[in-house]
Amino acid sequence: MRREIIRNPSLIYWALQMILQELELSWEDRVFVHQEFLNILQREVLEEKAAREVWDIVCPHQAVLKEKLQKRALLIYSQVEYYLRKGKILDFGCGDGRVGQLVADNTAQQVCLYDVADYRRSSVRDANLPFFSDWQEVGAQQFDTVMSLLVFHHSEDPDQEVSRLSKVCQRLVVIESVIDDSIVPWSAQATIDWIYNRGFHPGAMVPVPGQFRTSQDWLETFCRHGFSLVDSQDLGIDLPIVPEHHWLFVLDREV
Repeated sequence: MRREIIRNPSLIYWALQMILQELELSWEDRVFVHQEFLNILQREVLEEKAAREVWDIVCPHQAVLKEKLQKRALLIYSQVEYYLRKGKILDFGCGDGRVGQLVADNTAQQVCLYDVADYRRSSVRDANLPFFSDWQEVGAQQFDTVMSLLVFHHSEDPDQEVSRLSKVCQRLVVIESVIDDSIVPWSAQATIDWIYNRGFHPGAMVPVPGQFRTSQDWLETFCRHGFSLVDSQDLGIDLPIVPEHHWLFVLDREV
């Protein structure tokens, strides 16, 4: 990612500008902060230090960021709610837990949360939804629906994660970031992903291996592990605060 930015910073110019506009910075501030972001991404070798420097720039605008991230959760919920089967639902890679909480609050379904680390917001913790960080506890259960919302590209081995889920669910509802050189090339996608997961959440150290695939490659991944496609939607760049190209997949396990 760093090599691409140094070689061709124009690849991510539009993405950084979209993020900074969402943070409601003036044009003059956007020009300054844009250059500072580039300097940090090109200069700092230590991930944690780079993330902290980005956060120091964003921190004065955290009230706006909080509002935008809540809208992000509401949008994602609206995109998947129709496809959730009644019964037991797993939010796989739940992150801050906002979407899982929205599902629990609005559908009266039984919702469980899973992630490799506890990134939940305090309000989600207070709601006492079952939370797991040990896959063995999750793998011993069965779910009517599993939601995987912008998760698989954080894994070093997405196929392994899909294979695990194929053993525990009837339906898999996925939103994933997709690469498309005509819309969002890999270098821009990876930079946006890093800024959101590391710069906007310093200290969390969410994995960002850049495992992005085309929409067709993602579909083939799911089908390899026994899923068949029910519905698919190109969501486009639907979240300006995280301007990645998103795609919705609804899949049922073949029996």
